[in-house]
Amino acid sequence: IIETIDVGYPIGGMGAGPDSIWVSGFGNGTIYRIDPTTNSIAGSLYTDYGNLGPPLVAFQSVWVGALDQNVVLRIDPAAFDASEAPIP
Repeated sequence: IIETIDVGYPIGGMGAGPDSIWVSGFGNGTIYRIDPTTNSIAGSLYTDYGNLGPPLVAFQSVWVGALDQNVVLRIDPAAFDASEAPIP
């Protein structure tokens, strides 16, 4: 183990992109962007959906399934704001 990063909530899944690690919250509807160079939460986005599945990065977007709503969310990575990141 090199580092642990506490997001403060149960995790629905993880995905890797070219410059970030993406973590979805299970039950809180939030997606977190982890900066692998600082090992810290670099941004978060509340989706208003509860149980999120593992994020996928493709086509310049972050994709995640809202498992209890039967929908897929396509999110622009630029929407993630570090000011929304929770403090665990």
